[in-house]
Amino acid sequence: MAKKKTEEAKAEAMPEVKVEAKAKVETKTRKPIWRRNKSAKKDNVIEKNKEKENKKTKNDKKVEIPEANQHLDNLPLEGLTYKTHLTEKYLQRTKYNPHEPGTVYSKIPGTIKSIAVKVDQEVVEDEILCILDAMKMNNEILAPCAGTITEINVKPGQIIAKDVLLFKILVAESQHEIDESDDYLEDEMM
Repeated sequence: MAKKKTEEAKAEAMPEVKVEAKAKVETKTRKPIWRRNKSAKKDNVIEKNKEKENKKTKNDKKVEIPEANQHLDNLPLEGLTYKTHLTEKYLQRTKYNPHEPGTVYSKIPGTIKSIAVKVDQEVVEDEILCILDAMKMNNEILAPCAGTITEINVKPGQIIAKDVLLFKILVAESQHEIDESDDYLEDEMM
């Protein structure tokens, strides 16, 4: 009897759980439209490819091959002259103009960290003029030639752009003599 009471007590304590079996619902998956008609798909692909080819031919510029009897242009490079056909893009480019001797320009944008020279100070070639901080790197700006500093156009902490005049250097007389003697030596070697 005691066992029956404990079983009844347990049964009363536990709620009844009804298990319902869910019916499996079968659904038919339909094939996508492009799978139903394979020939239609192929036609669409062929049409799209033709459209792409037409777009390519519209966007592509025709390159004209010059004939042998057309005029050739002279192209000077590194002391040699080449005869070639120059494109319109090449002819419309901005031409390189070298800076005056004794001028120092920034090659990259950045912030001036420190300046190591003063006005009327004499410098030698490759002496550090200032330190330019660009992209978290300290770049040393060096003197391109020996001479005397005549102008300083920047201050420490100043943010500068590319191609800004930083310093002007009065080129030393001995530098001119060295440049002329280099030309003389080159002439002798040739």
